Amino acid sequence: KYILFFGRLDANKGLDLLEKIADLIPNFNFKIFGELVDSSLNPLLERMETKNNISIHVKRVDNKDIPSLFKDAIFTILPYSNGTESGIPFLSRSLYTPVLISDINELARSTKELDLGISISSQNPIQWKNKIYDTDWYDLRLNMIKSGSPVFNKGLYKETISTIFDVDNSSAS
Repeated sequence: KYILFFGRLDANKGLDLLEKIADLIPNFNFKIFGELVDSSLNPLLERMETKNNISIHVKRVDNKDIPSLFKDAIFTILPYSNGTESGIPFLSRSLYTPVLISDINELARSTKELDLGISISSQNPIQWKNKIYDTDWYDLRLNMIKSGSPVFNKGLYKETISTIFDVDNSSAS
């Protein structure tokens, strides 16, 4: 299991904060998947790649591989420093994976309103670490599954549960 960062890699995504968070919790593994759209991040990514608890995959992820990335994640982390919207919380929710996201602009509001996860209003890595430790991620995911996905096709419910828990569709109701 790991903490997943998924999406385009640019200066607004908070990768510098993610590095500090990972340093504070070396017993958690972090996986970063995304396309690099800002080459000024190369030195940061190279430094992050030397850490034992961070693996970086700079590439476009095939659609068929996305469900398993989220299934195996404890939660999705989005420590954005700026931005107004992101599709990643909605993708994460559709795959019943909670989100921990920065409380900036509209990102946090949609996260709270649509029950996509938890937002945090700080860029302080210690507060992020505390939120990670203080949250029962298993229970949050279970509640997401029990409540279904309010913004997505209910027909995907059984298929998603079987993907997440490796059960056959007949037992996921």
